[in-house]
Amino acid sequence: MKNQLVVWLACIFFMQTSIAQIKETKGIEFNPDNPMYWNYNGKPIFLFGGSSNDNLHQNNNIIEELDLIQSIGGNFVRGNMSWRDKGNVKPYLKIDGKYDLNKPNPAYWNKFETFVSETEKRGIIIMLEIWPTVDFHKYNVQGWLDNPFNPAVNSNYTLEETNLPAAFDFYHWEALNPIYETVPGLKNHNPKVLKYLEKFIDKLLSISLKHGNILYCMNNENYSDPKWGQYWISYVKKKAVKKGKTIFATDMYDDWDPTGGEIVPLNYVTKYDHPNWGRSSPILQIQHPEIYDYVDISNSNSQFNEIHYAINYWVYKKVKNSSHPRPIMVDKIYGGPNNSRWAGDQADGAEKFWRNLFGGIASTRFHREPFGNGINSYAQIHIKSMKMLLDKIDVFNSEPEPWFIAYKGGHEVYTLANKNKKQFAVLFFDGGRPSLNLLGKVTFQWLEISSSKWRDAEEVNLIKGFEINPPDDGFWVLLIEKVD
Repeated sequence: MKNQLVVWLACIFFMQTSIAQIKETKGIEFNPDNPMYWNYNGKPIFLFGGSSNDNLHQNNNIIEELDLIQSIGGNFVRGNMSWRDKGNVKPYLKIDGKYDLNKPNPAYWNKFETFVSETEKRGIIIMLEIWPTVDFHKYNVQGWLDNPFNPAVNSNYTLEETNLPAAFDFYHWEALNPIYETVPGLKNHNPKVLKYLEKFIDKLLSISLKHGNILYCMNNENYSDPKWGQYWISYVKKKAVKKGKTIFATDMYDDWDPTGGEIVPLNYVTKYDHPNWGRSSPILQIQHPEIYDYVDISNSNSQFNEIHYAINYWVYKKVKNSSHPRPIMVDKIYGGPNNSRWAGDQADGAEKFWRNLFGGIASTRFHREPFGNGINSYAQIHIKSMKMLLDKIDVFNSEPEPWFIAYKGGHEVYTLANKNKKQFAVLFFDGGRPSLNLLGKVTFQWLEISSSKWRDAEEVNLIKGFEINPPDDGFWVLLIEKVD
């Protein structure tokens, strides 16, 4: 009897432990208290970070980089399945000089499995872009000319069977590769090609569905008919359901103004620059929550200054006030050391990094160098400082509050306010002496972003017309807390 009791108690302990482990490893889901953000393993999470590459699984130093991201507080990376860069491993083996789409390359998929498992170990979330659009278009010899799905370089189907080109001398914003029209309902629907595209997805899911730290995005900078991405959203979600998994999926459109023209950006991309622009828009995502689980506006991070914030805030209000509020995502922020016309310099990139947080966006991440700050020393400072701020504010019970500033004086100043109006954060890039719509006793505490240091808190009595003056030029956040 005593032995039976011991066994019974051991079973109860095992069951309780198993239940606890399930709760701890349930992965990513909507935050039930504020669906504009995510939960991870039962806790609310704001996603932020940077990385050296878009296809991070191809990096040979991936462990060191993930350790670095974790050490400075980052928790978010981009995962593009691309294979176009010099030295990258392809997803299929070459047999007698041609790719065989029936023979996945173990080296490629082992790298992907390492990437997914090592990020999960560190509590890092991946936004996984499945179809690397650029790899299917003009990109020197590494693009379509050496893409395993090109019938000229594989042994599985011919040019005549597929209506696919042997060469495609266009960038993805100039013209669309017909492979992006091979799904049902589009003019180049081709079951033979589609079978191999689906096999690629099946292989990916055989690895990714073992893990709970992945958000799925069908494309990078998609210009195709929305039916292309929608087909794959449906496909991956059905496969997940068969495995007893719940996943979250969307698409990424290369639209620099997701407001549909309601806000006219100062450096708005034109149809002359991108003649294939306009086929798809994030507005589709806002209007169709039954298809798109979250909203992506990554490419609006080509914008600058107050236009960038105005776009964020417009999308935030549309989504928050809709029948299905859900997270708005950004997985690449342009602006880095190359100081390009359309991307901006490294300070522009850092400003966008912070505006996303203060604009109600659920994630913010530096794009790779040279078009972004990647994970360089400058990016590391901003990631570390953002972690310091997030440790002090409850962003999940806060929202952007433009009303809080009574007078900006021509400077960029942005605010977050806690729902109970007892805690506020004010963001500065270039000085200024704004006055606040707040009276009474408060504490001020300054975060010097450039050095990742908090100044000592001080008590202040706010009266009408009180002006805030940052301690110095540059990036600062002021944390204001009301004194009861």
